[in-house]
Amino acid sequence: MRLVYQGGEALTETSLKQLEQKFPQQLVRIHRNTLVVAERICGIGRSANGQHLVLLRDCPDQPEISRRELAHIRELIGTGA
Repeated sequence: MRLVYQGGEALTETSLKQLEQKFPQQLVRIHRNTLVVAERICGIGRSANGQHLVLLRDCPDQPEISRRELAHIRELIGTGA
């Protein structure tokens, strides 16, 4: 798995599920293949093709939010459904 963080990236053998279980208050799943730091989430955007994207504070990347996780992310940031 590839970890991306401010200042670089690293590879690890740890699974997303293991990280999610170890850091349940800090990490939130936004897609089956993506976890983000919850406190960095500052909004939800849309791509040109209509996909929902998570907006992250101090980060130019905008990872896709799955339809399955969208309601949870909206609840987390307080925008409702």
